[in-house]
Amino acid sequence: MVRYGPARASTAAAAVGAVVAAGLAIGADDRPGRLLFALASAAVALLALRGVVYFPALTVSATGLAVQSPGGSGAVPWPRVEAVRVDERPRLGLIARTLEIDLGDELLVFGRYTLGADPRDVAGVISALRPANSSHPEA
Repeated sequence: MVRYGPARASTAAAAVGAVVAAGLAIGADDRPGRLLFALASAAVALLALRGVVYFPALTVSATGLAVQSPGGSGAVPWPRVEAVRVDERPRLGLIARTLEIDLGDELLVFGRYTLGADPRDVAGVISALRPANSSHPEA
């Protein structure tokens, strides 16, 4: 069984950032500054909370996948997995990669931050652990 989720260091850094932004909001002399720092603190705190509550985001095992996300959580048996792809797109001069798991009626998409690893590496692990007699071929 292999688990993927945001790196603990990233989650801890987000929590520290939320506390720092909250302190800056309290210490700001002007209303717009207070508001901006308070909003930044709330956004970064939500990011840290997501890294704790939905960890691991993806678990790969011999029986299938387990997913935890704000959109829903649950087990996905191997026969339900139709395809696993890595999508690469240029974005702001860089290549953005996402892992796409096609369940037929649903598409699960995971980015590098959510997985805490390169989506290409995760796709390789899924291919290695997926049984050869699974009902759908890898795409």
